[in-house]
Amino acid sequence: MKALVITAARVVNGLKPGSAPCAGPMDRTPQAPRAQRWRPYLICVLATITTGSVQAGPAMPPEPLHHRLLEYSTADLGGAKASLQPGDLLWSFYASIVLSSCPALATDGIVYVGSWGGVLAVDGATGAKKRDLLAEGEYVITSPVLGSDRTVYVTAASGKVYAFNGDTGAQKWVFATGGVISASSPAVGSDNTVYLGSLDHKVYALDGGTGAQKWAFATGDCVTSSAAISADGTVYVGSCDKKIYALDGATGTQKWAFVTGDQVSSSPTIGADGTVYVGSGDGRLYALRGSAGLASSPWPKVHHDAQNTGASAKSNPFVGPPVILLAPVDTRLVENTTAT
Repeated sequence: MKALVITAARVVNGLKPGSAPCAGPMDRTPQAPRAQRWRPYLICVLATITTGSVQAGPAMPPEPLHHRLLEYSTADLGGAKASLQPGDLLWSFYASIVLSSCPALATDGIVYVGSWGGVLAVDGATGAKKRDLLAEGEYVITSPVLGSDRTVYVTAASGKVYAFNGDTGAQKWVFATGGVISASSPAVGSDNTVYLGSLDHKVYALDGGTGAQKWAFATGDCVTSSAAISADGTVYVGSCDKKIYALDGATGTQKWAFVTGDQVSSSPTIGADGTVYVGSGDGRLYALRGSAGLASSPWPKVHHDAQNTGASAKSNPFVGPPVILLAPVDTRLVENTTAT
C-alpha cells in the first residue's frame, strides 16, 4: 500500500554531500548570514507501506534530498505526479522559520505545524500556504490539534493555550496557565473539553468553545506529559512527580495514581481493551489496567490515535493513497532512509 508522508524538516543551505552537519540550531558558519544557513521546509513524499514499516522509494540521485529541496517547488512537479515513485518529493514549502512540531492533518486537507514563531497552515495536497496562525512570535513545539468544529487548538511555550477558527484563522480565545508549557499538547474530549498540562504542576480542563477553565488538578511537580482520554471520560496523564494519574474528565477528581520510579514525561497510549501504556524516566514501560478504550472524540490523545497518525478521522485530501503524518525527522538533514 502506498501512502503520503508529511514531515517537517530544516535543511542546511550549501551543505556538501558527505560533509558533517552542524550540531544544532545555534551553530554558525562565517560564510553567510544566519538567515541563509538554515532552510526550513514542510515536506511531502510518497512512500510504500509494508507490514510494520514505512519504506522509502528507489535509490536517490548522488546528491542527497536536502539539495534537491532547494531546487523543487510545487509548480515543478505539476505535470510529473503521474510518474512519481515511492520516496519522490511531491512538494516542499519553504517556511523561512524553524518548524518544530509534528504536523496535524485536518479533514479539509489543511496541514498545521508549529514553529518558532507560531503555527503555519498549508494545503496538504499542493503545498500552497493557506495562512499563518499565532504570528506573535510564540514558540510552538507541541503539536496543534483539531476540534469537531474544525477549531485549531495550540499550546505555546509562553504558557498560553490558543483556539483558532480553522476556516478563517481568526483567534477565538486564549487562556494563560500559571507556567511554561514545554511539551504538553492538548487533547480534546467528546464534548470539546480541552485537556493539557503545564509546568505550574497542574492539569487543566478548558471549555473548547469559550476557553473558560472547567477545573485544574494540582500534581506534585511539572506536567510535560500530554493527556489521553478514554471512552468513559477518564483522563490519563503523567507528571514529573513520578506518577501517572487517572482523573475524572468531568470534575478533575482523582480516580487513582500509580507511582513509577522517576518522572513521567511520557504521554499515555490507551489500548482497545483499556490498557494504559506509559513510559517513565526510570527506564520502564508500564502497562496499567484502565477502564475503557480510547475515546471516539475529536482528538483524544497526542497525535490523535494509538497509531499516532496525526490526522483527523477520514482525513485524506489526496486522490489515491492514504495519508500518514510523521514526527519531524532530524532537522538538520533529510536523507533517503527507511523509517520504521
